[in-house]
Amino acid sequence: MNEITLDLSGFEEITTTPPPTTSTSFLDIYDQGGRTLDECVKLAELNLAKKQGKRILKASDVSSVERKFLNNDYRLPLGEVVVIAGAGSIGKGQLGCTYLSYLSQGRDIESGLQKYAPCNSLFISAEDKASDIRARLERSPIAPNYDRIFIIDKLLSYEMALSVSDEDGFNRIENAIRETGSKLIVLDPMQAFTGRDVDLSRTNHIRDIMHRISALAERTDSVIVIFCHPNKRNQIVNLNDLVCGSADIVSAARSVLTILPDFENNDPETRLVIHSKANHSAPAKTLKFSVGKYKNQILGLSDVTPADAVDAINAHKLSSKGSRKTAPNYNQLFLAGCKDLLSRGIYQSSFKDFLAAYAPDFGGKPSCTFGDINATLEEQTGYFIQLLAGKSEVRIGGQRGFRLVLKQ
Repeated sequence: MNEITLDLSGFEEITTTPPPTTSTSFLDIYDQGGRTLDECVKLAELNLAKKQGKRILKASDVSSVERKFLNNDYRLPLGEVVVIAGAGSIGKGQLGCTYLSYLSQGRDIESGLQKYAPCNSLFISAEDKASDIRARLERSPIAPNYDRIFIIDKLLSYEMALSVSDEDGFNRIENAIRETGSKLIVLDPMQAFTGRDVDLSRTNHIRDIMHRISALAERTDSVIVIFCHPNKRNQIVNLNDLVCGSADIVSAARSVLTILPDFENNDPETRLVIHSKANHSAPAKTLKFSVGKYKNQILGLSDVTPADAVDAINAHKLSSKGSRKTAPNYNQLFLAGCKDLLSRGIYQSSFKDFLAAYAPDFGGKPSCTFGDINATLEEQTGYFIQLLAGKSEVRIGGQRGFRLVLKQ
């Protein structure tokens, strides 16, 4: 077999001061000091090429490997980084804890059936106490096996000085994953573990970090989930355009889940978990997830696609921070209210009592809206709305109001 020899000349120029090394681990090389992380990655790759005989591999020399997914869920490719993006309080933590609960029991996230061997998970948070995470777990649709779920909360993560940009802090994260034997790891949020000097919107800052996290997921054969917030863009081409920070965050992730309000039915408790990026499979169907007051629920699957979400955002049916409620039609509410009064034999009311009963969110001038519907009410019922009596306003119990008068 013909071999292509790599030209390694000139590489010594950036490695003259640090001691030579034959390590193929960029983390080990970085630990020696004297080199930037980018230099360590390059040197590790060159050392690996030397170890393999300095060959550029032909496709005919490589065997394909079937991609594996945690519990056969296309949303969770093993050995990869997964991004869960969503606005604050949308339910990212609730969804993460639901996944931990299902994994702890070996249950399928879509059907709830026990199909797999239970596995361990690790939730690393810089924002919540362990008791807060426990409360989320208790709201899961199924009872979790708490012995399989490990927590590093905001107090412990600070004491351990966990970091994805500092070597020692990063090693402690890896040690925690290996010690717990976790297959799914949540970093909530990633920004809290990047250090003060890291700007997530800058490519040169985020690329090394994402490369490092990806390598960790591969080494531990686990799924590392990072939570990200959305930006405030109202016009997008791709749903992943909403993910805040450098595009390298999405580029490095092999799977991206975007959580949005239910713009189909405008249910305030329902969320759409849309598989907006899938590198190793066809996208999984959208998961409907309910964030209830006392209990969360997996509601099933939806036909909503990433393209549907893009259309909804661009049409301003929802924003990155949540759904925009459709303004009530107050003309219809006032008209229905007047008809209801007539059906009950009531022919007058103060504005205050009427609004409390029929339009509690109304913030305009009632007299204007009554004026708008007066002709319609008279046409449909024969009654008209009297707002003035002589030269003064109608008063009901000392308050401004109206009367319903039958047209003669």
